[in-house]
Amino acid sequence: MDNDYSTDGTTPQPLRIFLADDDDDDSLLFELTLRQHVPNCEFHRFDNGLSLLAALETASTRPDAIFLDINMPRLNGAETYHHLQQYPDWSAIPTVVLTGLEDREQLTKHYHINYDQWRQKPSTILELAKIIIEQLPETKRVLSH
Repeated sequence: MDNDYSTDGTTPQPLRIFLADDDDDDSLLFELTLRQHVPNCEFHRFDNGLSLLAALETASTRPDAIFLDINMPRLNGAETYHHLQQYPDWSAIPTVVLTGLEDREQLTKHYHINYDQWRQKPSTILELAKIIIEQLPETKRVLSH
């Protein structure tokens, strides 16, 4: 399992956050939110779920949290989420599907996503920061103002 501390045992390793989102504006907002509210963060953005999965296969350290847009080309957020759940190492990573859809029934029936695995895309940076922070391990939750 990954170690949260550097080799000298004193300095926390940066948080590793993966985002799969093909929308440049949404991705920029996510990155700006991380810079403002999540100190000591290493951010990796992917344009689709296939790219994220390929990065996970070769990563030496797994991410602390994964965020997926539901509407992406090649492999959407729901498909990526379900793929992650097939592997014990990956299913242990906190993962949230972000969506602009408001219809809970469509999300559960069409995409087969339980309510606790998706979040409505927020309209403010503070709301987005809260969603991000909620996914981080307890020991790494720090909200900067």
